[in-house]
Amino acid sequence: MNNHQKSTFHPLGDFLNSALALLGQGLRKSPIWQKLNFANHPYLCKGLDLIGDLSASAIRHIKMVMIIIFVYRAMPLVGVSLQWWQIDALGFDESFFAKLSAISGGIALAGMWFSAKFIVKRNIAEVLIFLTIIGTVLSLPIMAMYYDVHTMLGIEARTVALVDTALASPFNYIAQVLMLTLVAIYAPEGRKGTWFALMASLMNIALSAGGLLTKYLNKVFIVSREVVTDSVVTTAQNYTELGSLLWIVIGVGFVVPIAVILKFNPNKA
Repeated sequence: MNNHQKSTFHPLGDFLNSALALLGQGLRKSPIWQKLNFANHPYLCKGLDLIGDLSASAIRHIKMVMIIIFVYRAMPLVGVSLQWWQIDALGFDESFFAKLSAISGGIALAGMWFSAKFIVKRNIAEVLIFLTIIGTVLSLPIMAMYYDVHTMLGIEARTVALVDTALASPFNYIAQVLMLTLVAIYAPEGRKGTWFALMASLMNIALSAGGLLTKYLNKVFIVSREVVTDSVVTTAQNYTELGSLLWIVIGVGFVVPIAVILKFNPNKA
């Protein structure tokens, strides 16, 4: 942030900033702090002042951008239960996961390089819709493996995982870099530093919300690994509800972002 940038705060912004600071101190001592890590984001309060003197159309445009970025980042994941199943049912091990990670990182670098022009030349709605559709399509091989489709086709699970990772990895990393690119593109003139801090806080909140949704979905659709204590099975292996969890996560991850993007498309404002 520019240290010489002048900041003025309205009484409402000052009040909310102080109130959230006090609330944050209290929440740090409570269990909810571990669930939602957004009580200590003062830049969200300063954001009220950031856009206060802009035109009505500019404020509406910025709010729409914030809404669709938040929703896109707040989508739930399957969680650790998917990796449990891959280890227990498919026979994946640490060395194979390391190989997937290395392939993912290498291909992602190339993908981000070649996608730069695409991100800059398209509007935010087009890019996020494209990434949402691609992410959904590339989630289907995992779903297919759960229903043993790869065995019916005579394809090894590791081959499917390698190909899927190779295809998905650029888009996973692009989605992360995209957020920063969009923040830069939509930053109000003269307020870029504060805008970056505001959007960083917003995306952290979205990630916390997504993590919380993931946790609650895993409480509804219970998946468990076998746990053996002193040669006694204390927790039985149960992956019967993993399929339902996959359907819910993939469905919500497709329908909700698309609906919100179409509803709050800032380019229609």
